[in-house]
Amino acid sequence: MKIGIIAFAMLFTCSLIAGTLVLIPFDDLFGLGGEDPAENIVDPNDDLIEEQKAVVDENPDDVDAVLLLANILGNSGRLTEAIPYYEQAIDLAPDDPSIRLDFARALADGGLGPDAELQFRRVLEIKPDSQEARYYLAELYMEWDPPREEEARTLYEESIELDPDTFIAELATNRLSSMVATPAGGASPAASPLSTPVGDGTGG
Repeated sequence: MKIGIIAFAMLFTCSLIAGTLVLIPFDDLFGLGGEDPAENIVDPNDDLIEEQKAVVDENPDDVDAVLLLANILGNSGRLTEAIPYYEQAIDLAPDDPSIRLDFARALADGGLGPDAELQFRRVLEIKPDSQEARYYLAELYMEWDPPREEEARTLYEESIELDPDTFIAELATNRLSSMVATPAGGASPAASPLSTPVGDGTGG
């Protein structure tokens, strides 16, 4: 008799618990259906971006303000929005290599290899002794698909020669040390296990 009462009580309790549960579809639970979870992520830089946009709207000829906005957007993964501001900054100061260098690095980080290469080359046209442009262009070539190692090697060596006592020169020296030497006969060296390829020169 006691066992029957206990069993009935357990069944009654379970039925009450079941009545309070909200079933979550499997797809929603693991983000496989419904809204994209990324859509619900709030960009922590949103307020800063909006404030800087207001500054740029009030001072459209302030190249520093425009470049700052471009860099904030670029660093927030919003390259598509950043590009027009980089171009605006370049229009305001076409001979400033630092603007093009920032633009080139943002393009490289965004996977736009050929566009980044163009901007790095423009920097070197304006400032032939730019150690940073040589180093970061070499980095871009090492991430190409396939890697353009010989061109990268030359750029690393040139960046070191420009000023061997800088941090950039130290980074370039380390990169040269990690590269596989070109085999005898001129065969292409093995590709280094680097980050995701940027491009093959034919597109993004």
